[in-house]
Amino acid sequence: MKNRDGHTDDTKFFIGTEVEHSPAYGQRTLFVVGLQNPKEILARALNNNCPHIYLGANQSFNPSHTSKDPDDQSWRDWDFMIMELLKNDIWVTLDYDVKYHEIILYYSFIEYSIIIPMIRV
Repeated sequence: MKNRDGHTDDTKFFIGTEVEHSPAYGQRTLFVVGLQNPKEILARALNNNCPHIYLGANQSFNPSHTSKDPDDQSWRDWDFMIMELLKNDIWVTLDYDVKYHEIILYYSFIEYSIIIPMIRV
């Protein structure tokens, strides 16, 4: 996990401005570290006037250390969280390592026009 000023290993959410040159550039953003409850994520985003959610912040998208099987429970948990947010018509960035790209393509969330894949290489 990347170290950022004011963040500890317990940091789950933080708010800032999107700096990546993506469709969400310059937007007030709720950054989410790891798997979290999608209802809580959505509530935090709406309560803080964040039209964009950045999942996998601090390089925390790591659905399974051992499995590249898209049916693995940890992959299904990420899929559920992402889909619940997209169903609420909010922009979502998913930051992930390139090693996961083939599996990401397996999931239907990647077809939404309001998802931004942020691929780390």
